[in-house]
Amino acid sequence: MLARLASMLVPATALRPSQSRALNMCTDATEASPDTLRRIGFAALAAHGESAAKLRRSVGLALGVGSNRWPAPRLNIVTVDAYTGERLVVTAAAGVSAARAAAASASVPRLFDPQPVLDRKCMDGGVSGSGTHSDIVAGAGRAVVIALGASMRQEKASGTLPVGSLNREMQALAAAGTETLLRGLRKVDPATLMSRRSVPGALAMGDEQADEDAAAIGKFWR
Repeated sequence: MLARLASMLVPATALRPSQSRALNMCTDATEASPDTLRRIGFAALAAHGESAAKLRRSVGLALGVGSNRWPAPRLNIVTVDAYTGERLVVTAAAGVSAARAAAASASVPRLFDPQPVLDRKCMDGGVSGSGTHSDIVAGAGRAVVIALGASMRQEKASGTLPVGSLNREMQALAAAGTETLLRGLRKVDPATLMSRRSVPGALAMGDEQADEDAAAIGKFWR
């Protein structure tokens, strides 16, 4: 059942020309300046991807959250205004559902239409140049950081993520007095990252890593 729900978050159709244009805008980027983010946002707004409503329903089912439920008051969900390029940190105070905010944060340009959040249209928070947004917790005593690229050696910019961005974020946390434990996928294949076929293997790897990391995380968090 979990694999089926996760698969619902991955579009099954081939990319349309407008989606390919948005894809190229993302992959050709090498930094996350406001002008770059606005150009990507405009391409996302013009692309004909999976509908925002469909993604919102799928995310709500996958997360098991109701339309008006916000799991915790301290939960911060990051997205990007597709028109202005601003990074937005959405909390319960915004008055939108967690499912809508999470769908906005997962609205990858080219794959999904930008998600309405109040009077804005929002896209994937990772477009802003960070995959973790760890600066939000800077100054906390401890932080467990889960990053997709934790085990990857980044030799060149990956879209809007410049080389060394994750290391710089961890250094900034340390400078702010926050002790960190960084964890990520044991292995990542960027070519199949958004493929439905990768879902069962990814879930199995997650179960294995959870068992392997449980003791270390428990010791760190005490």
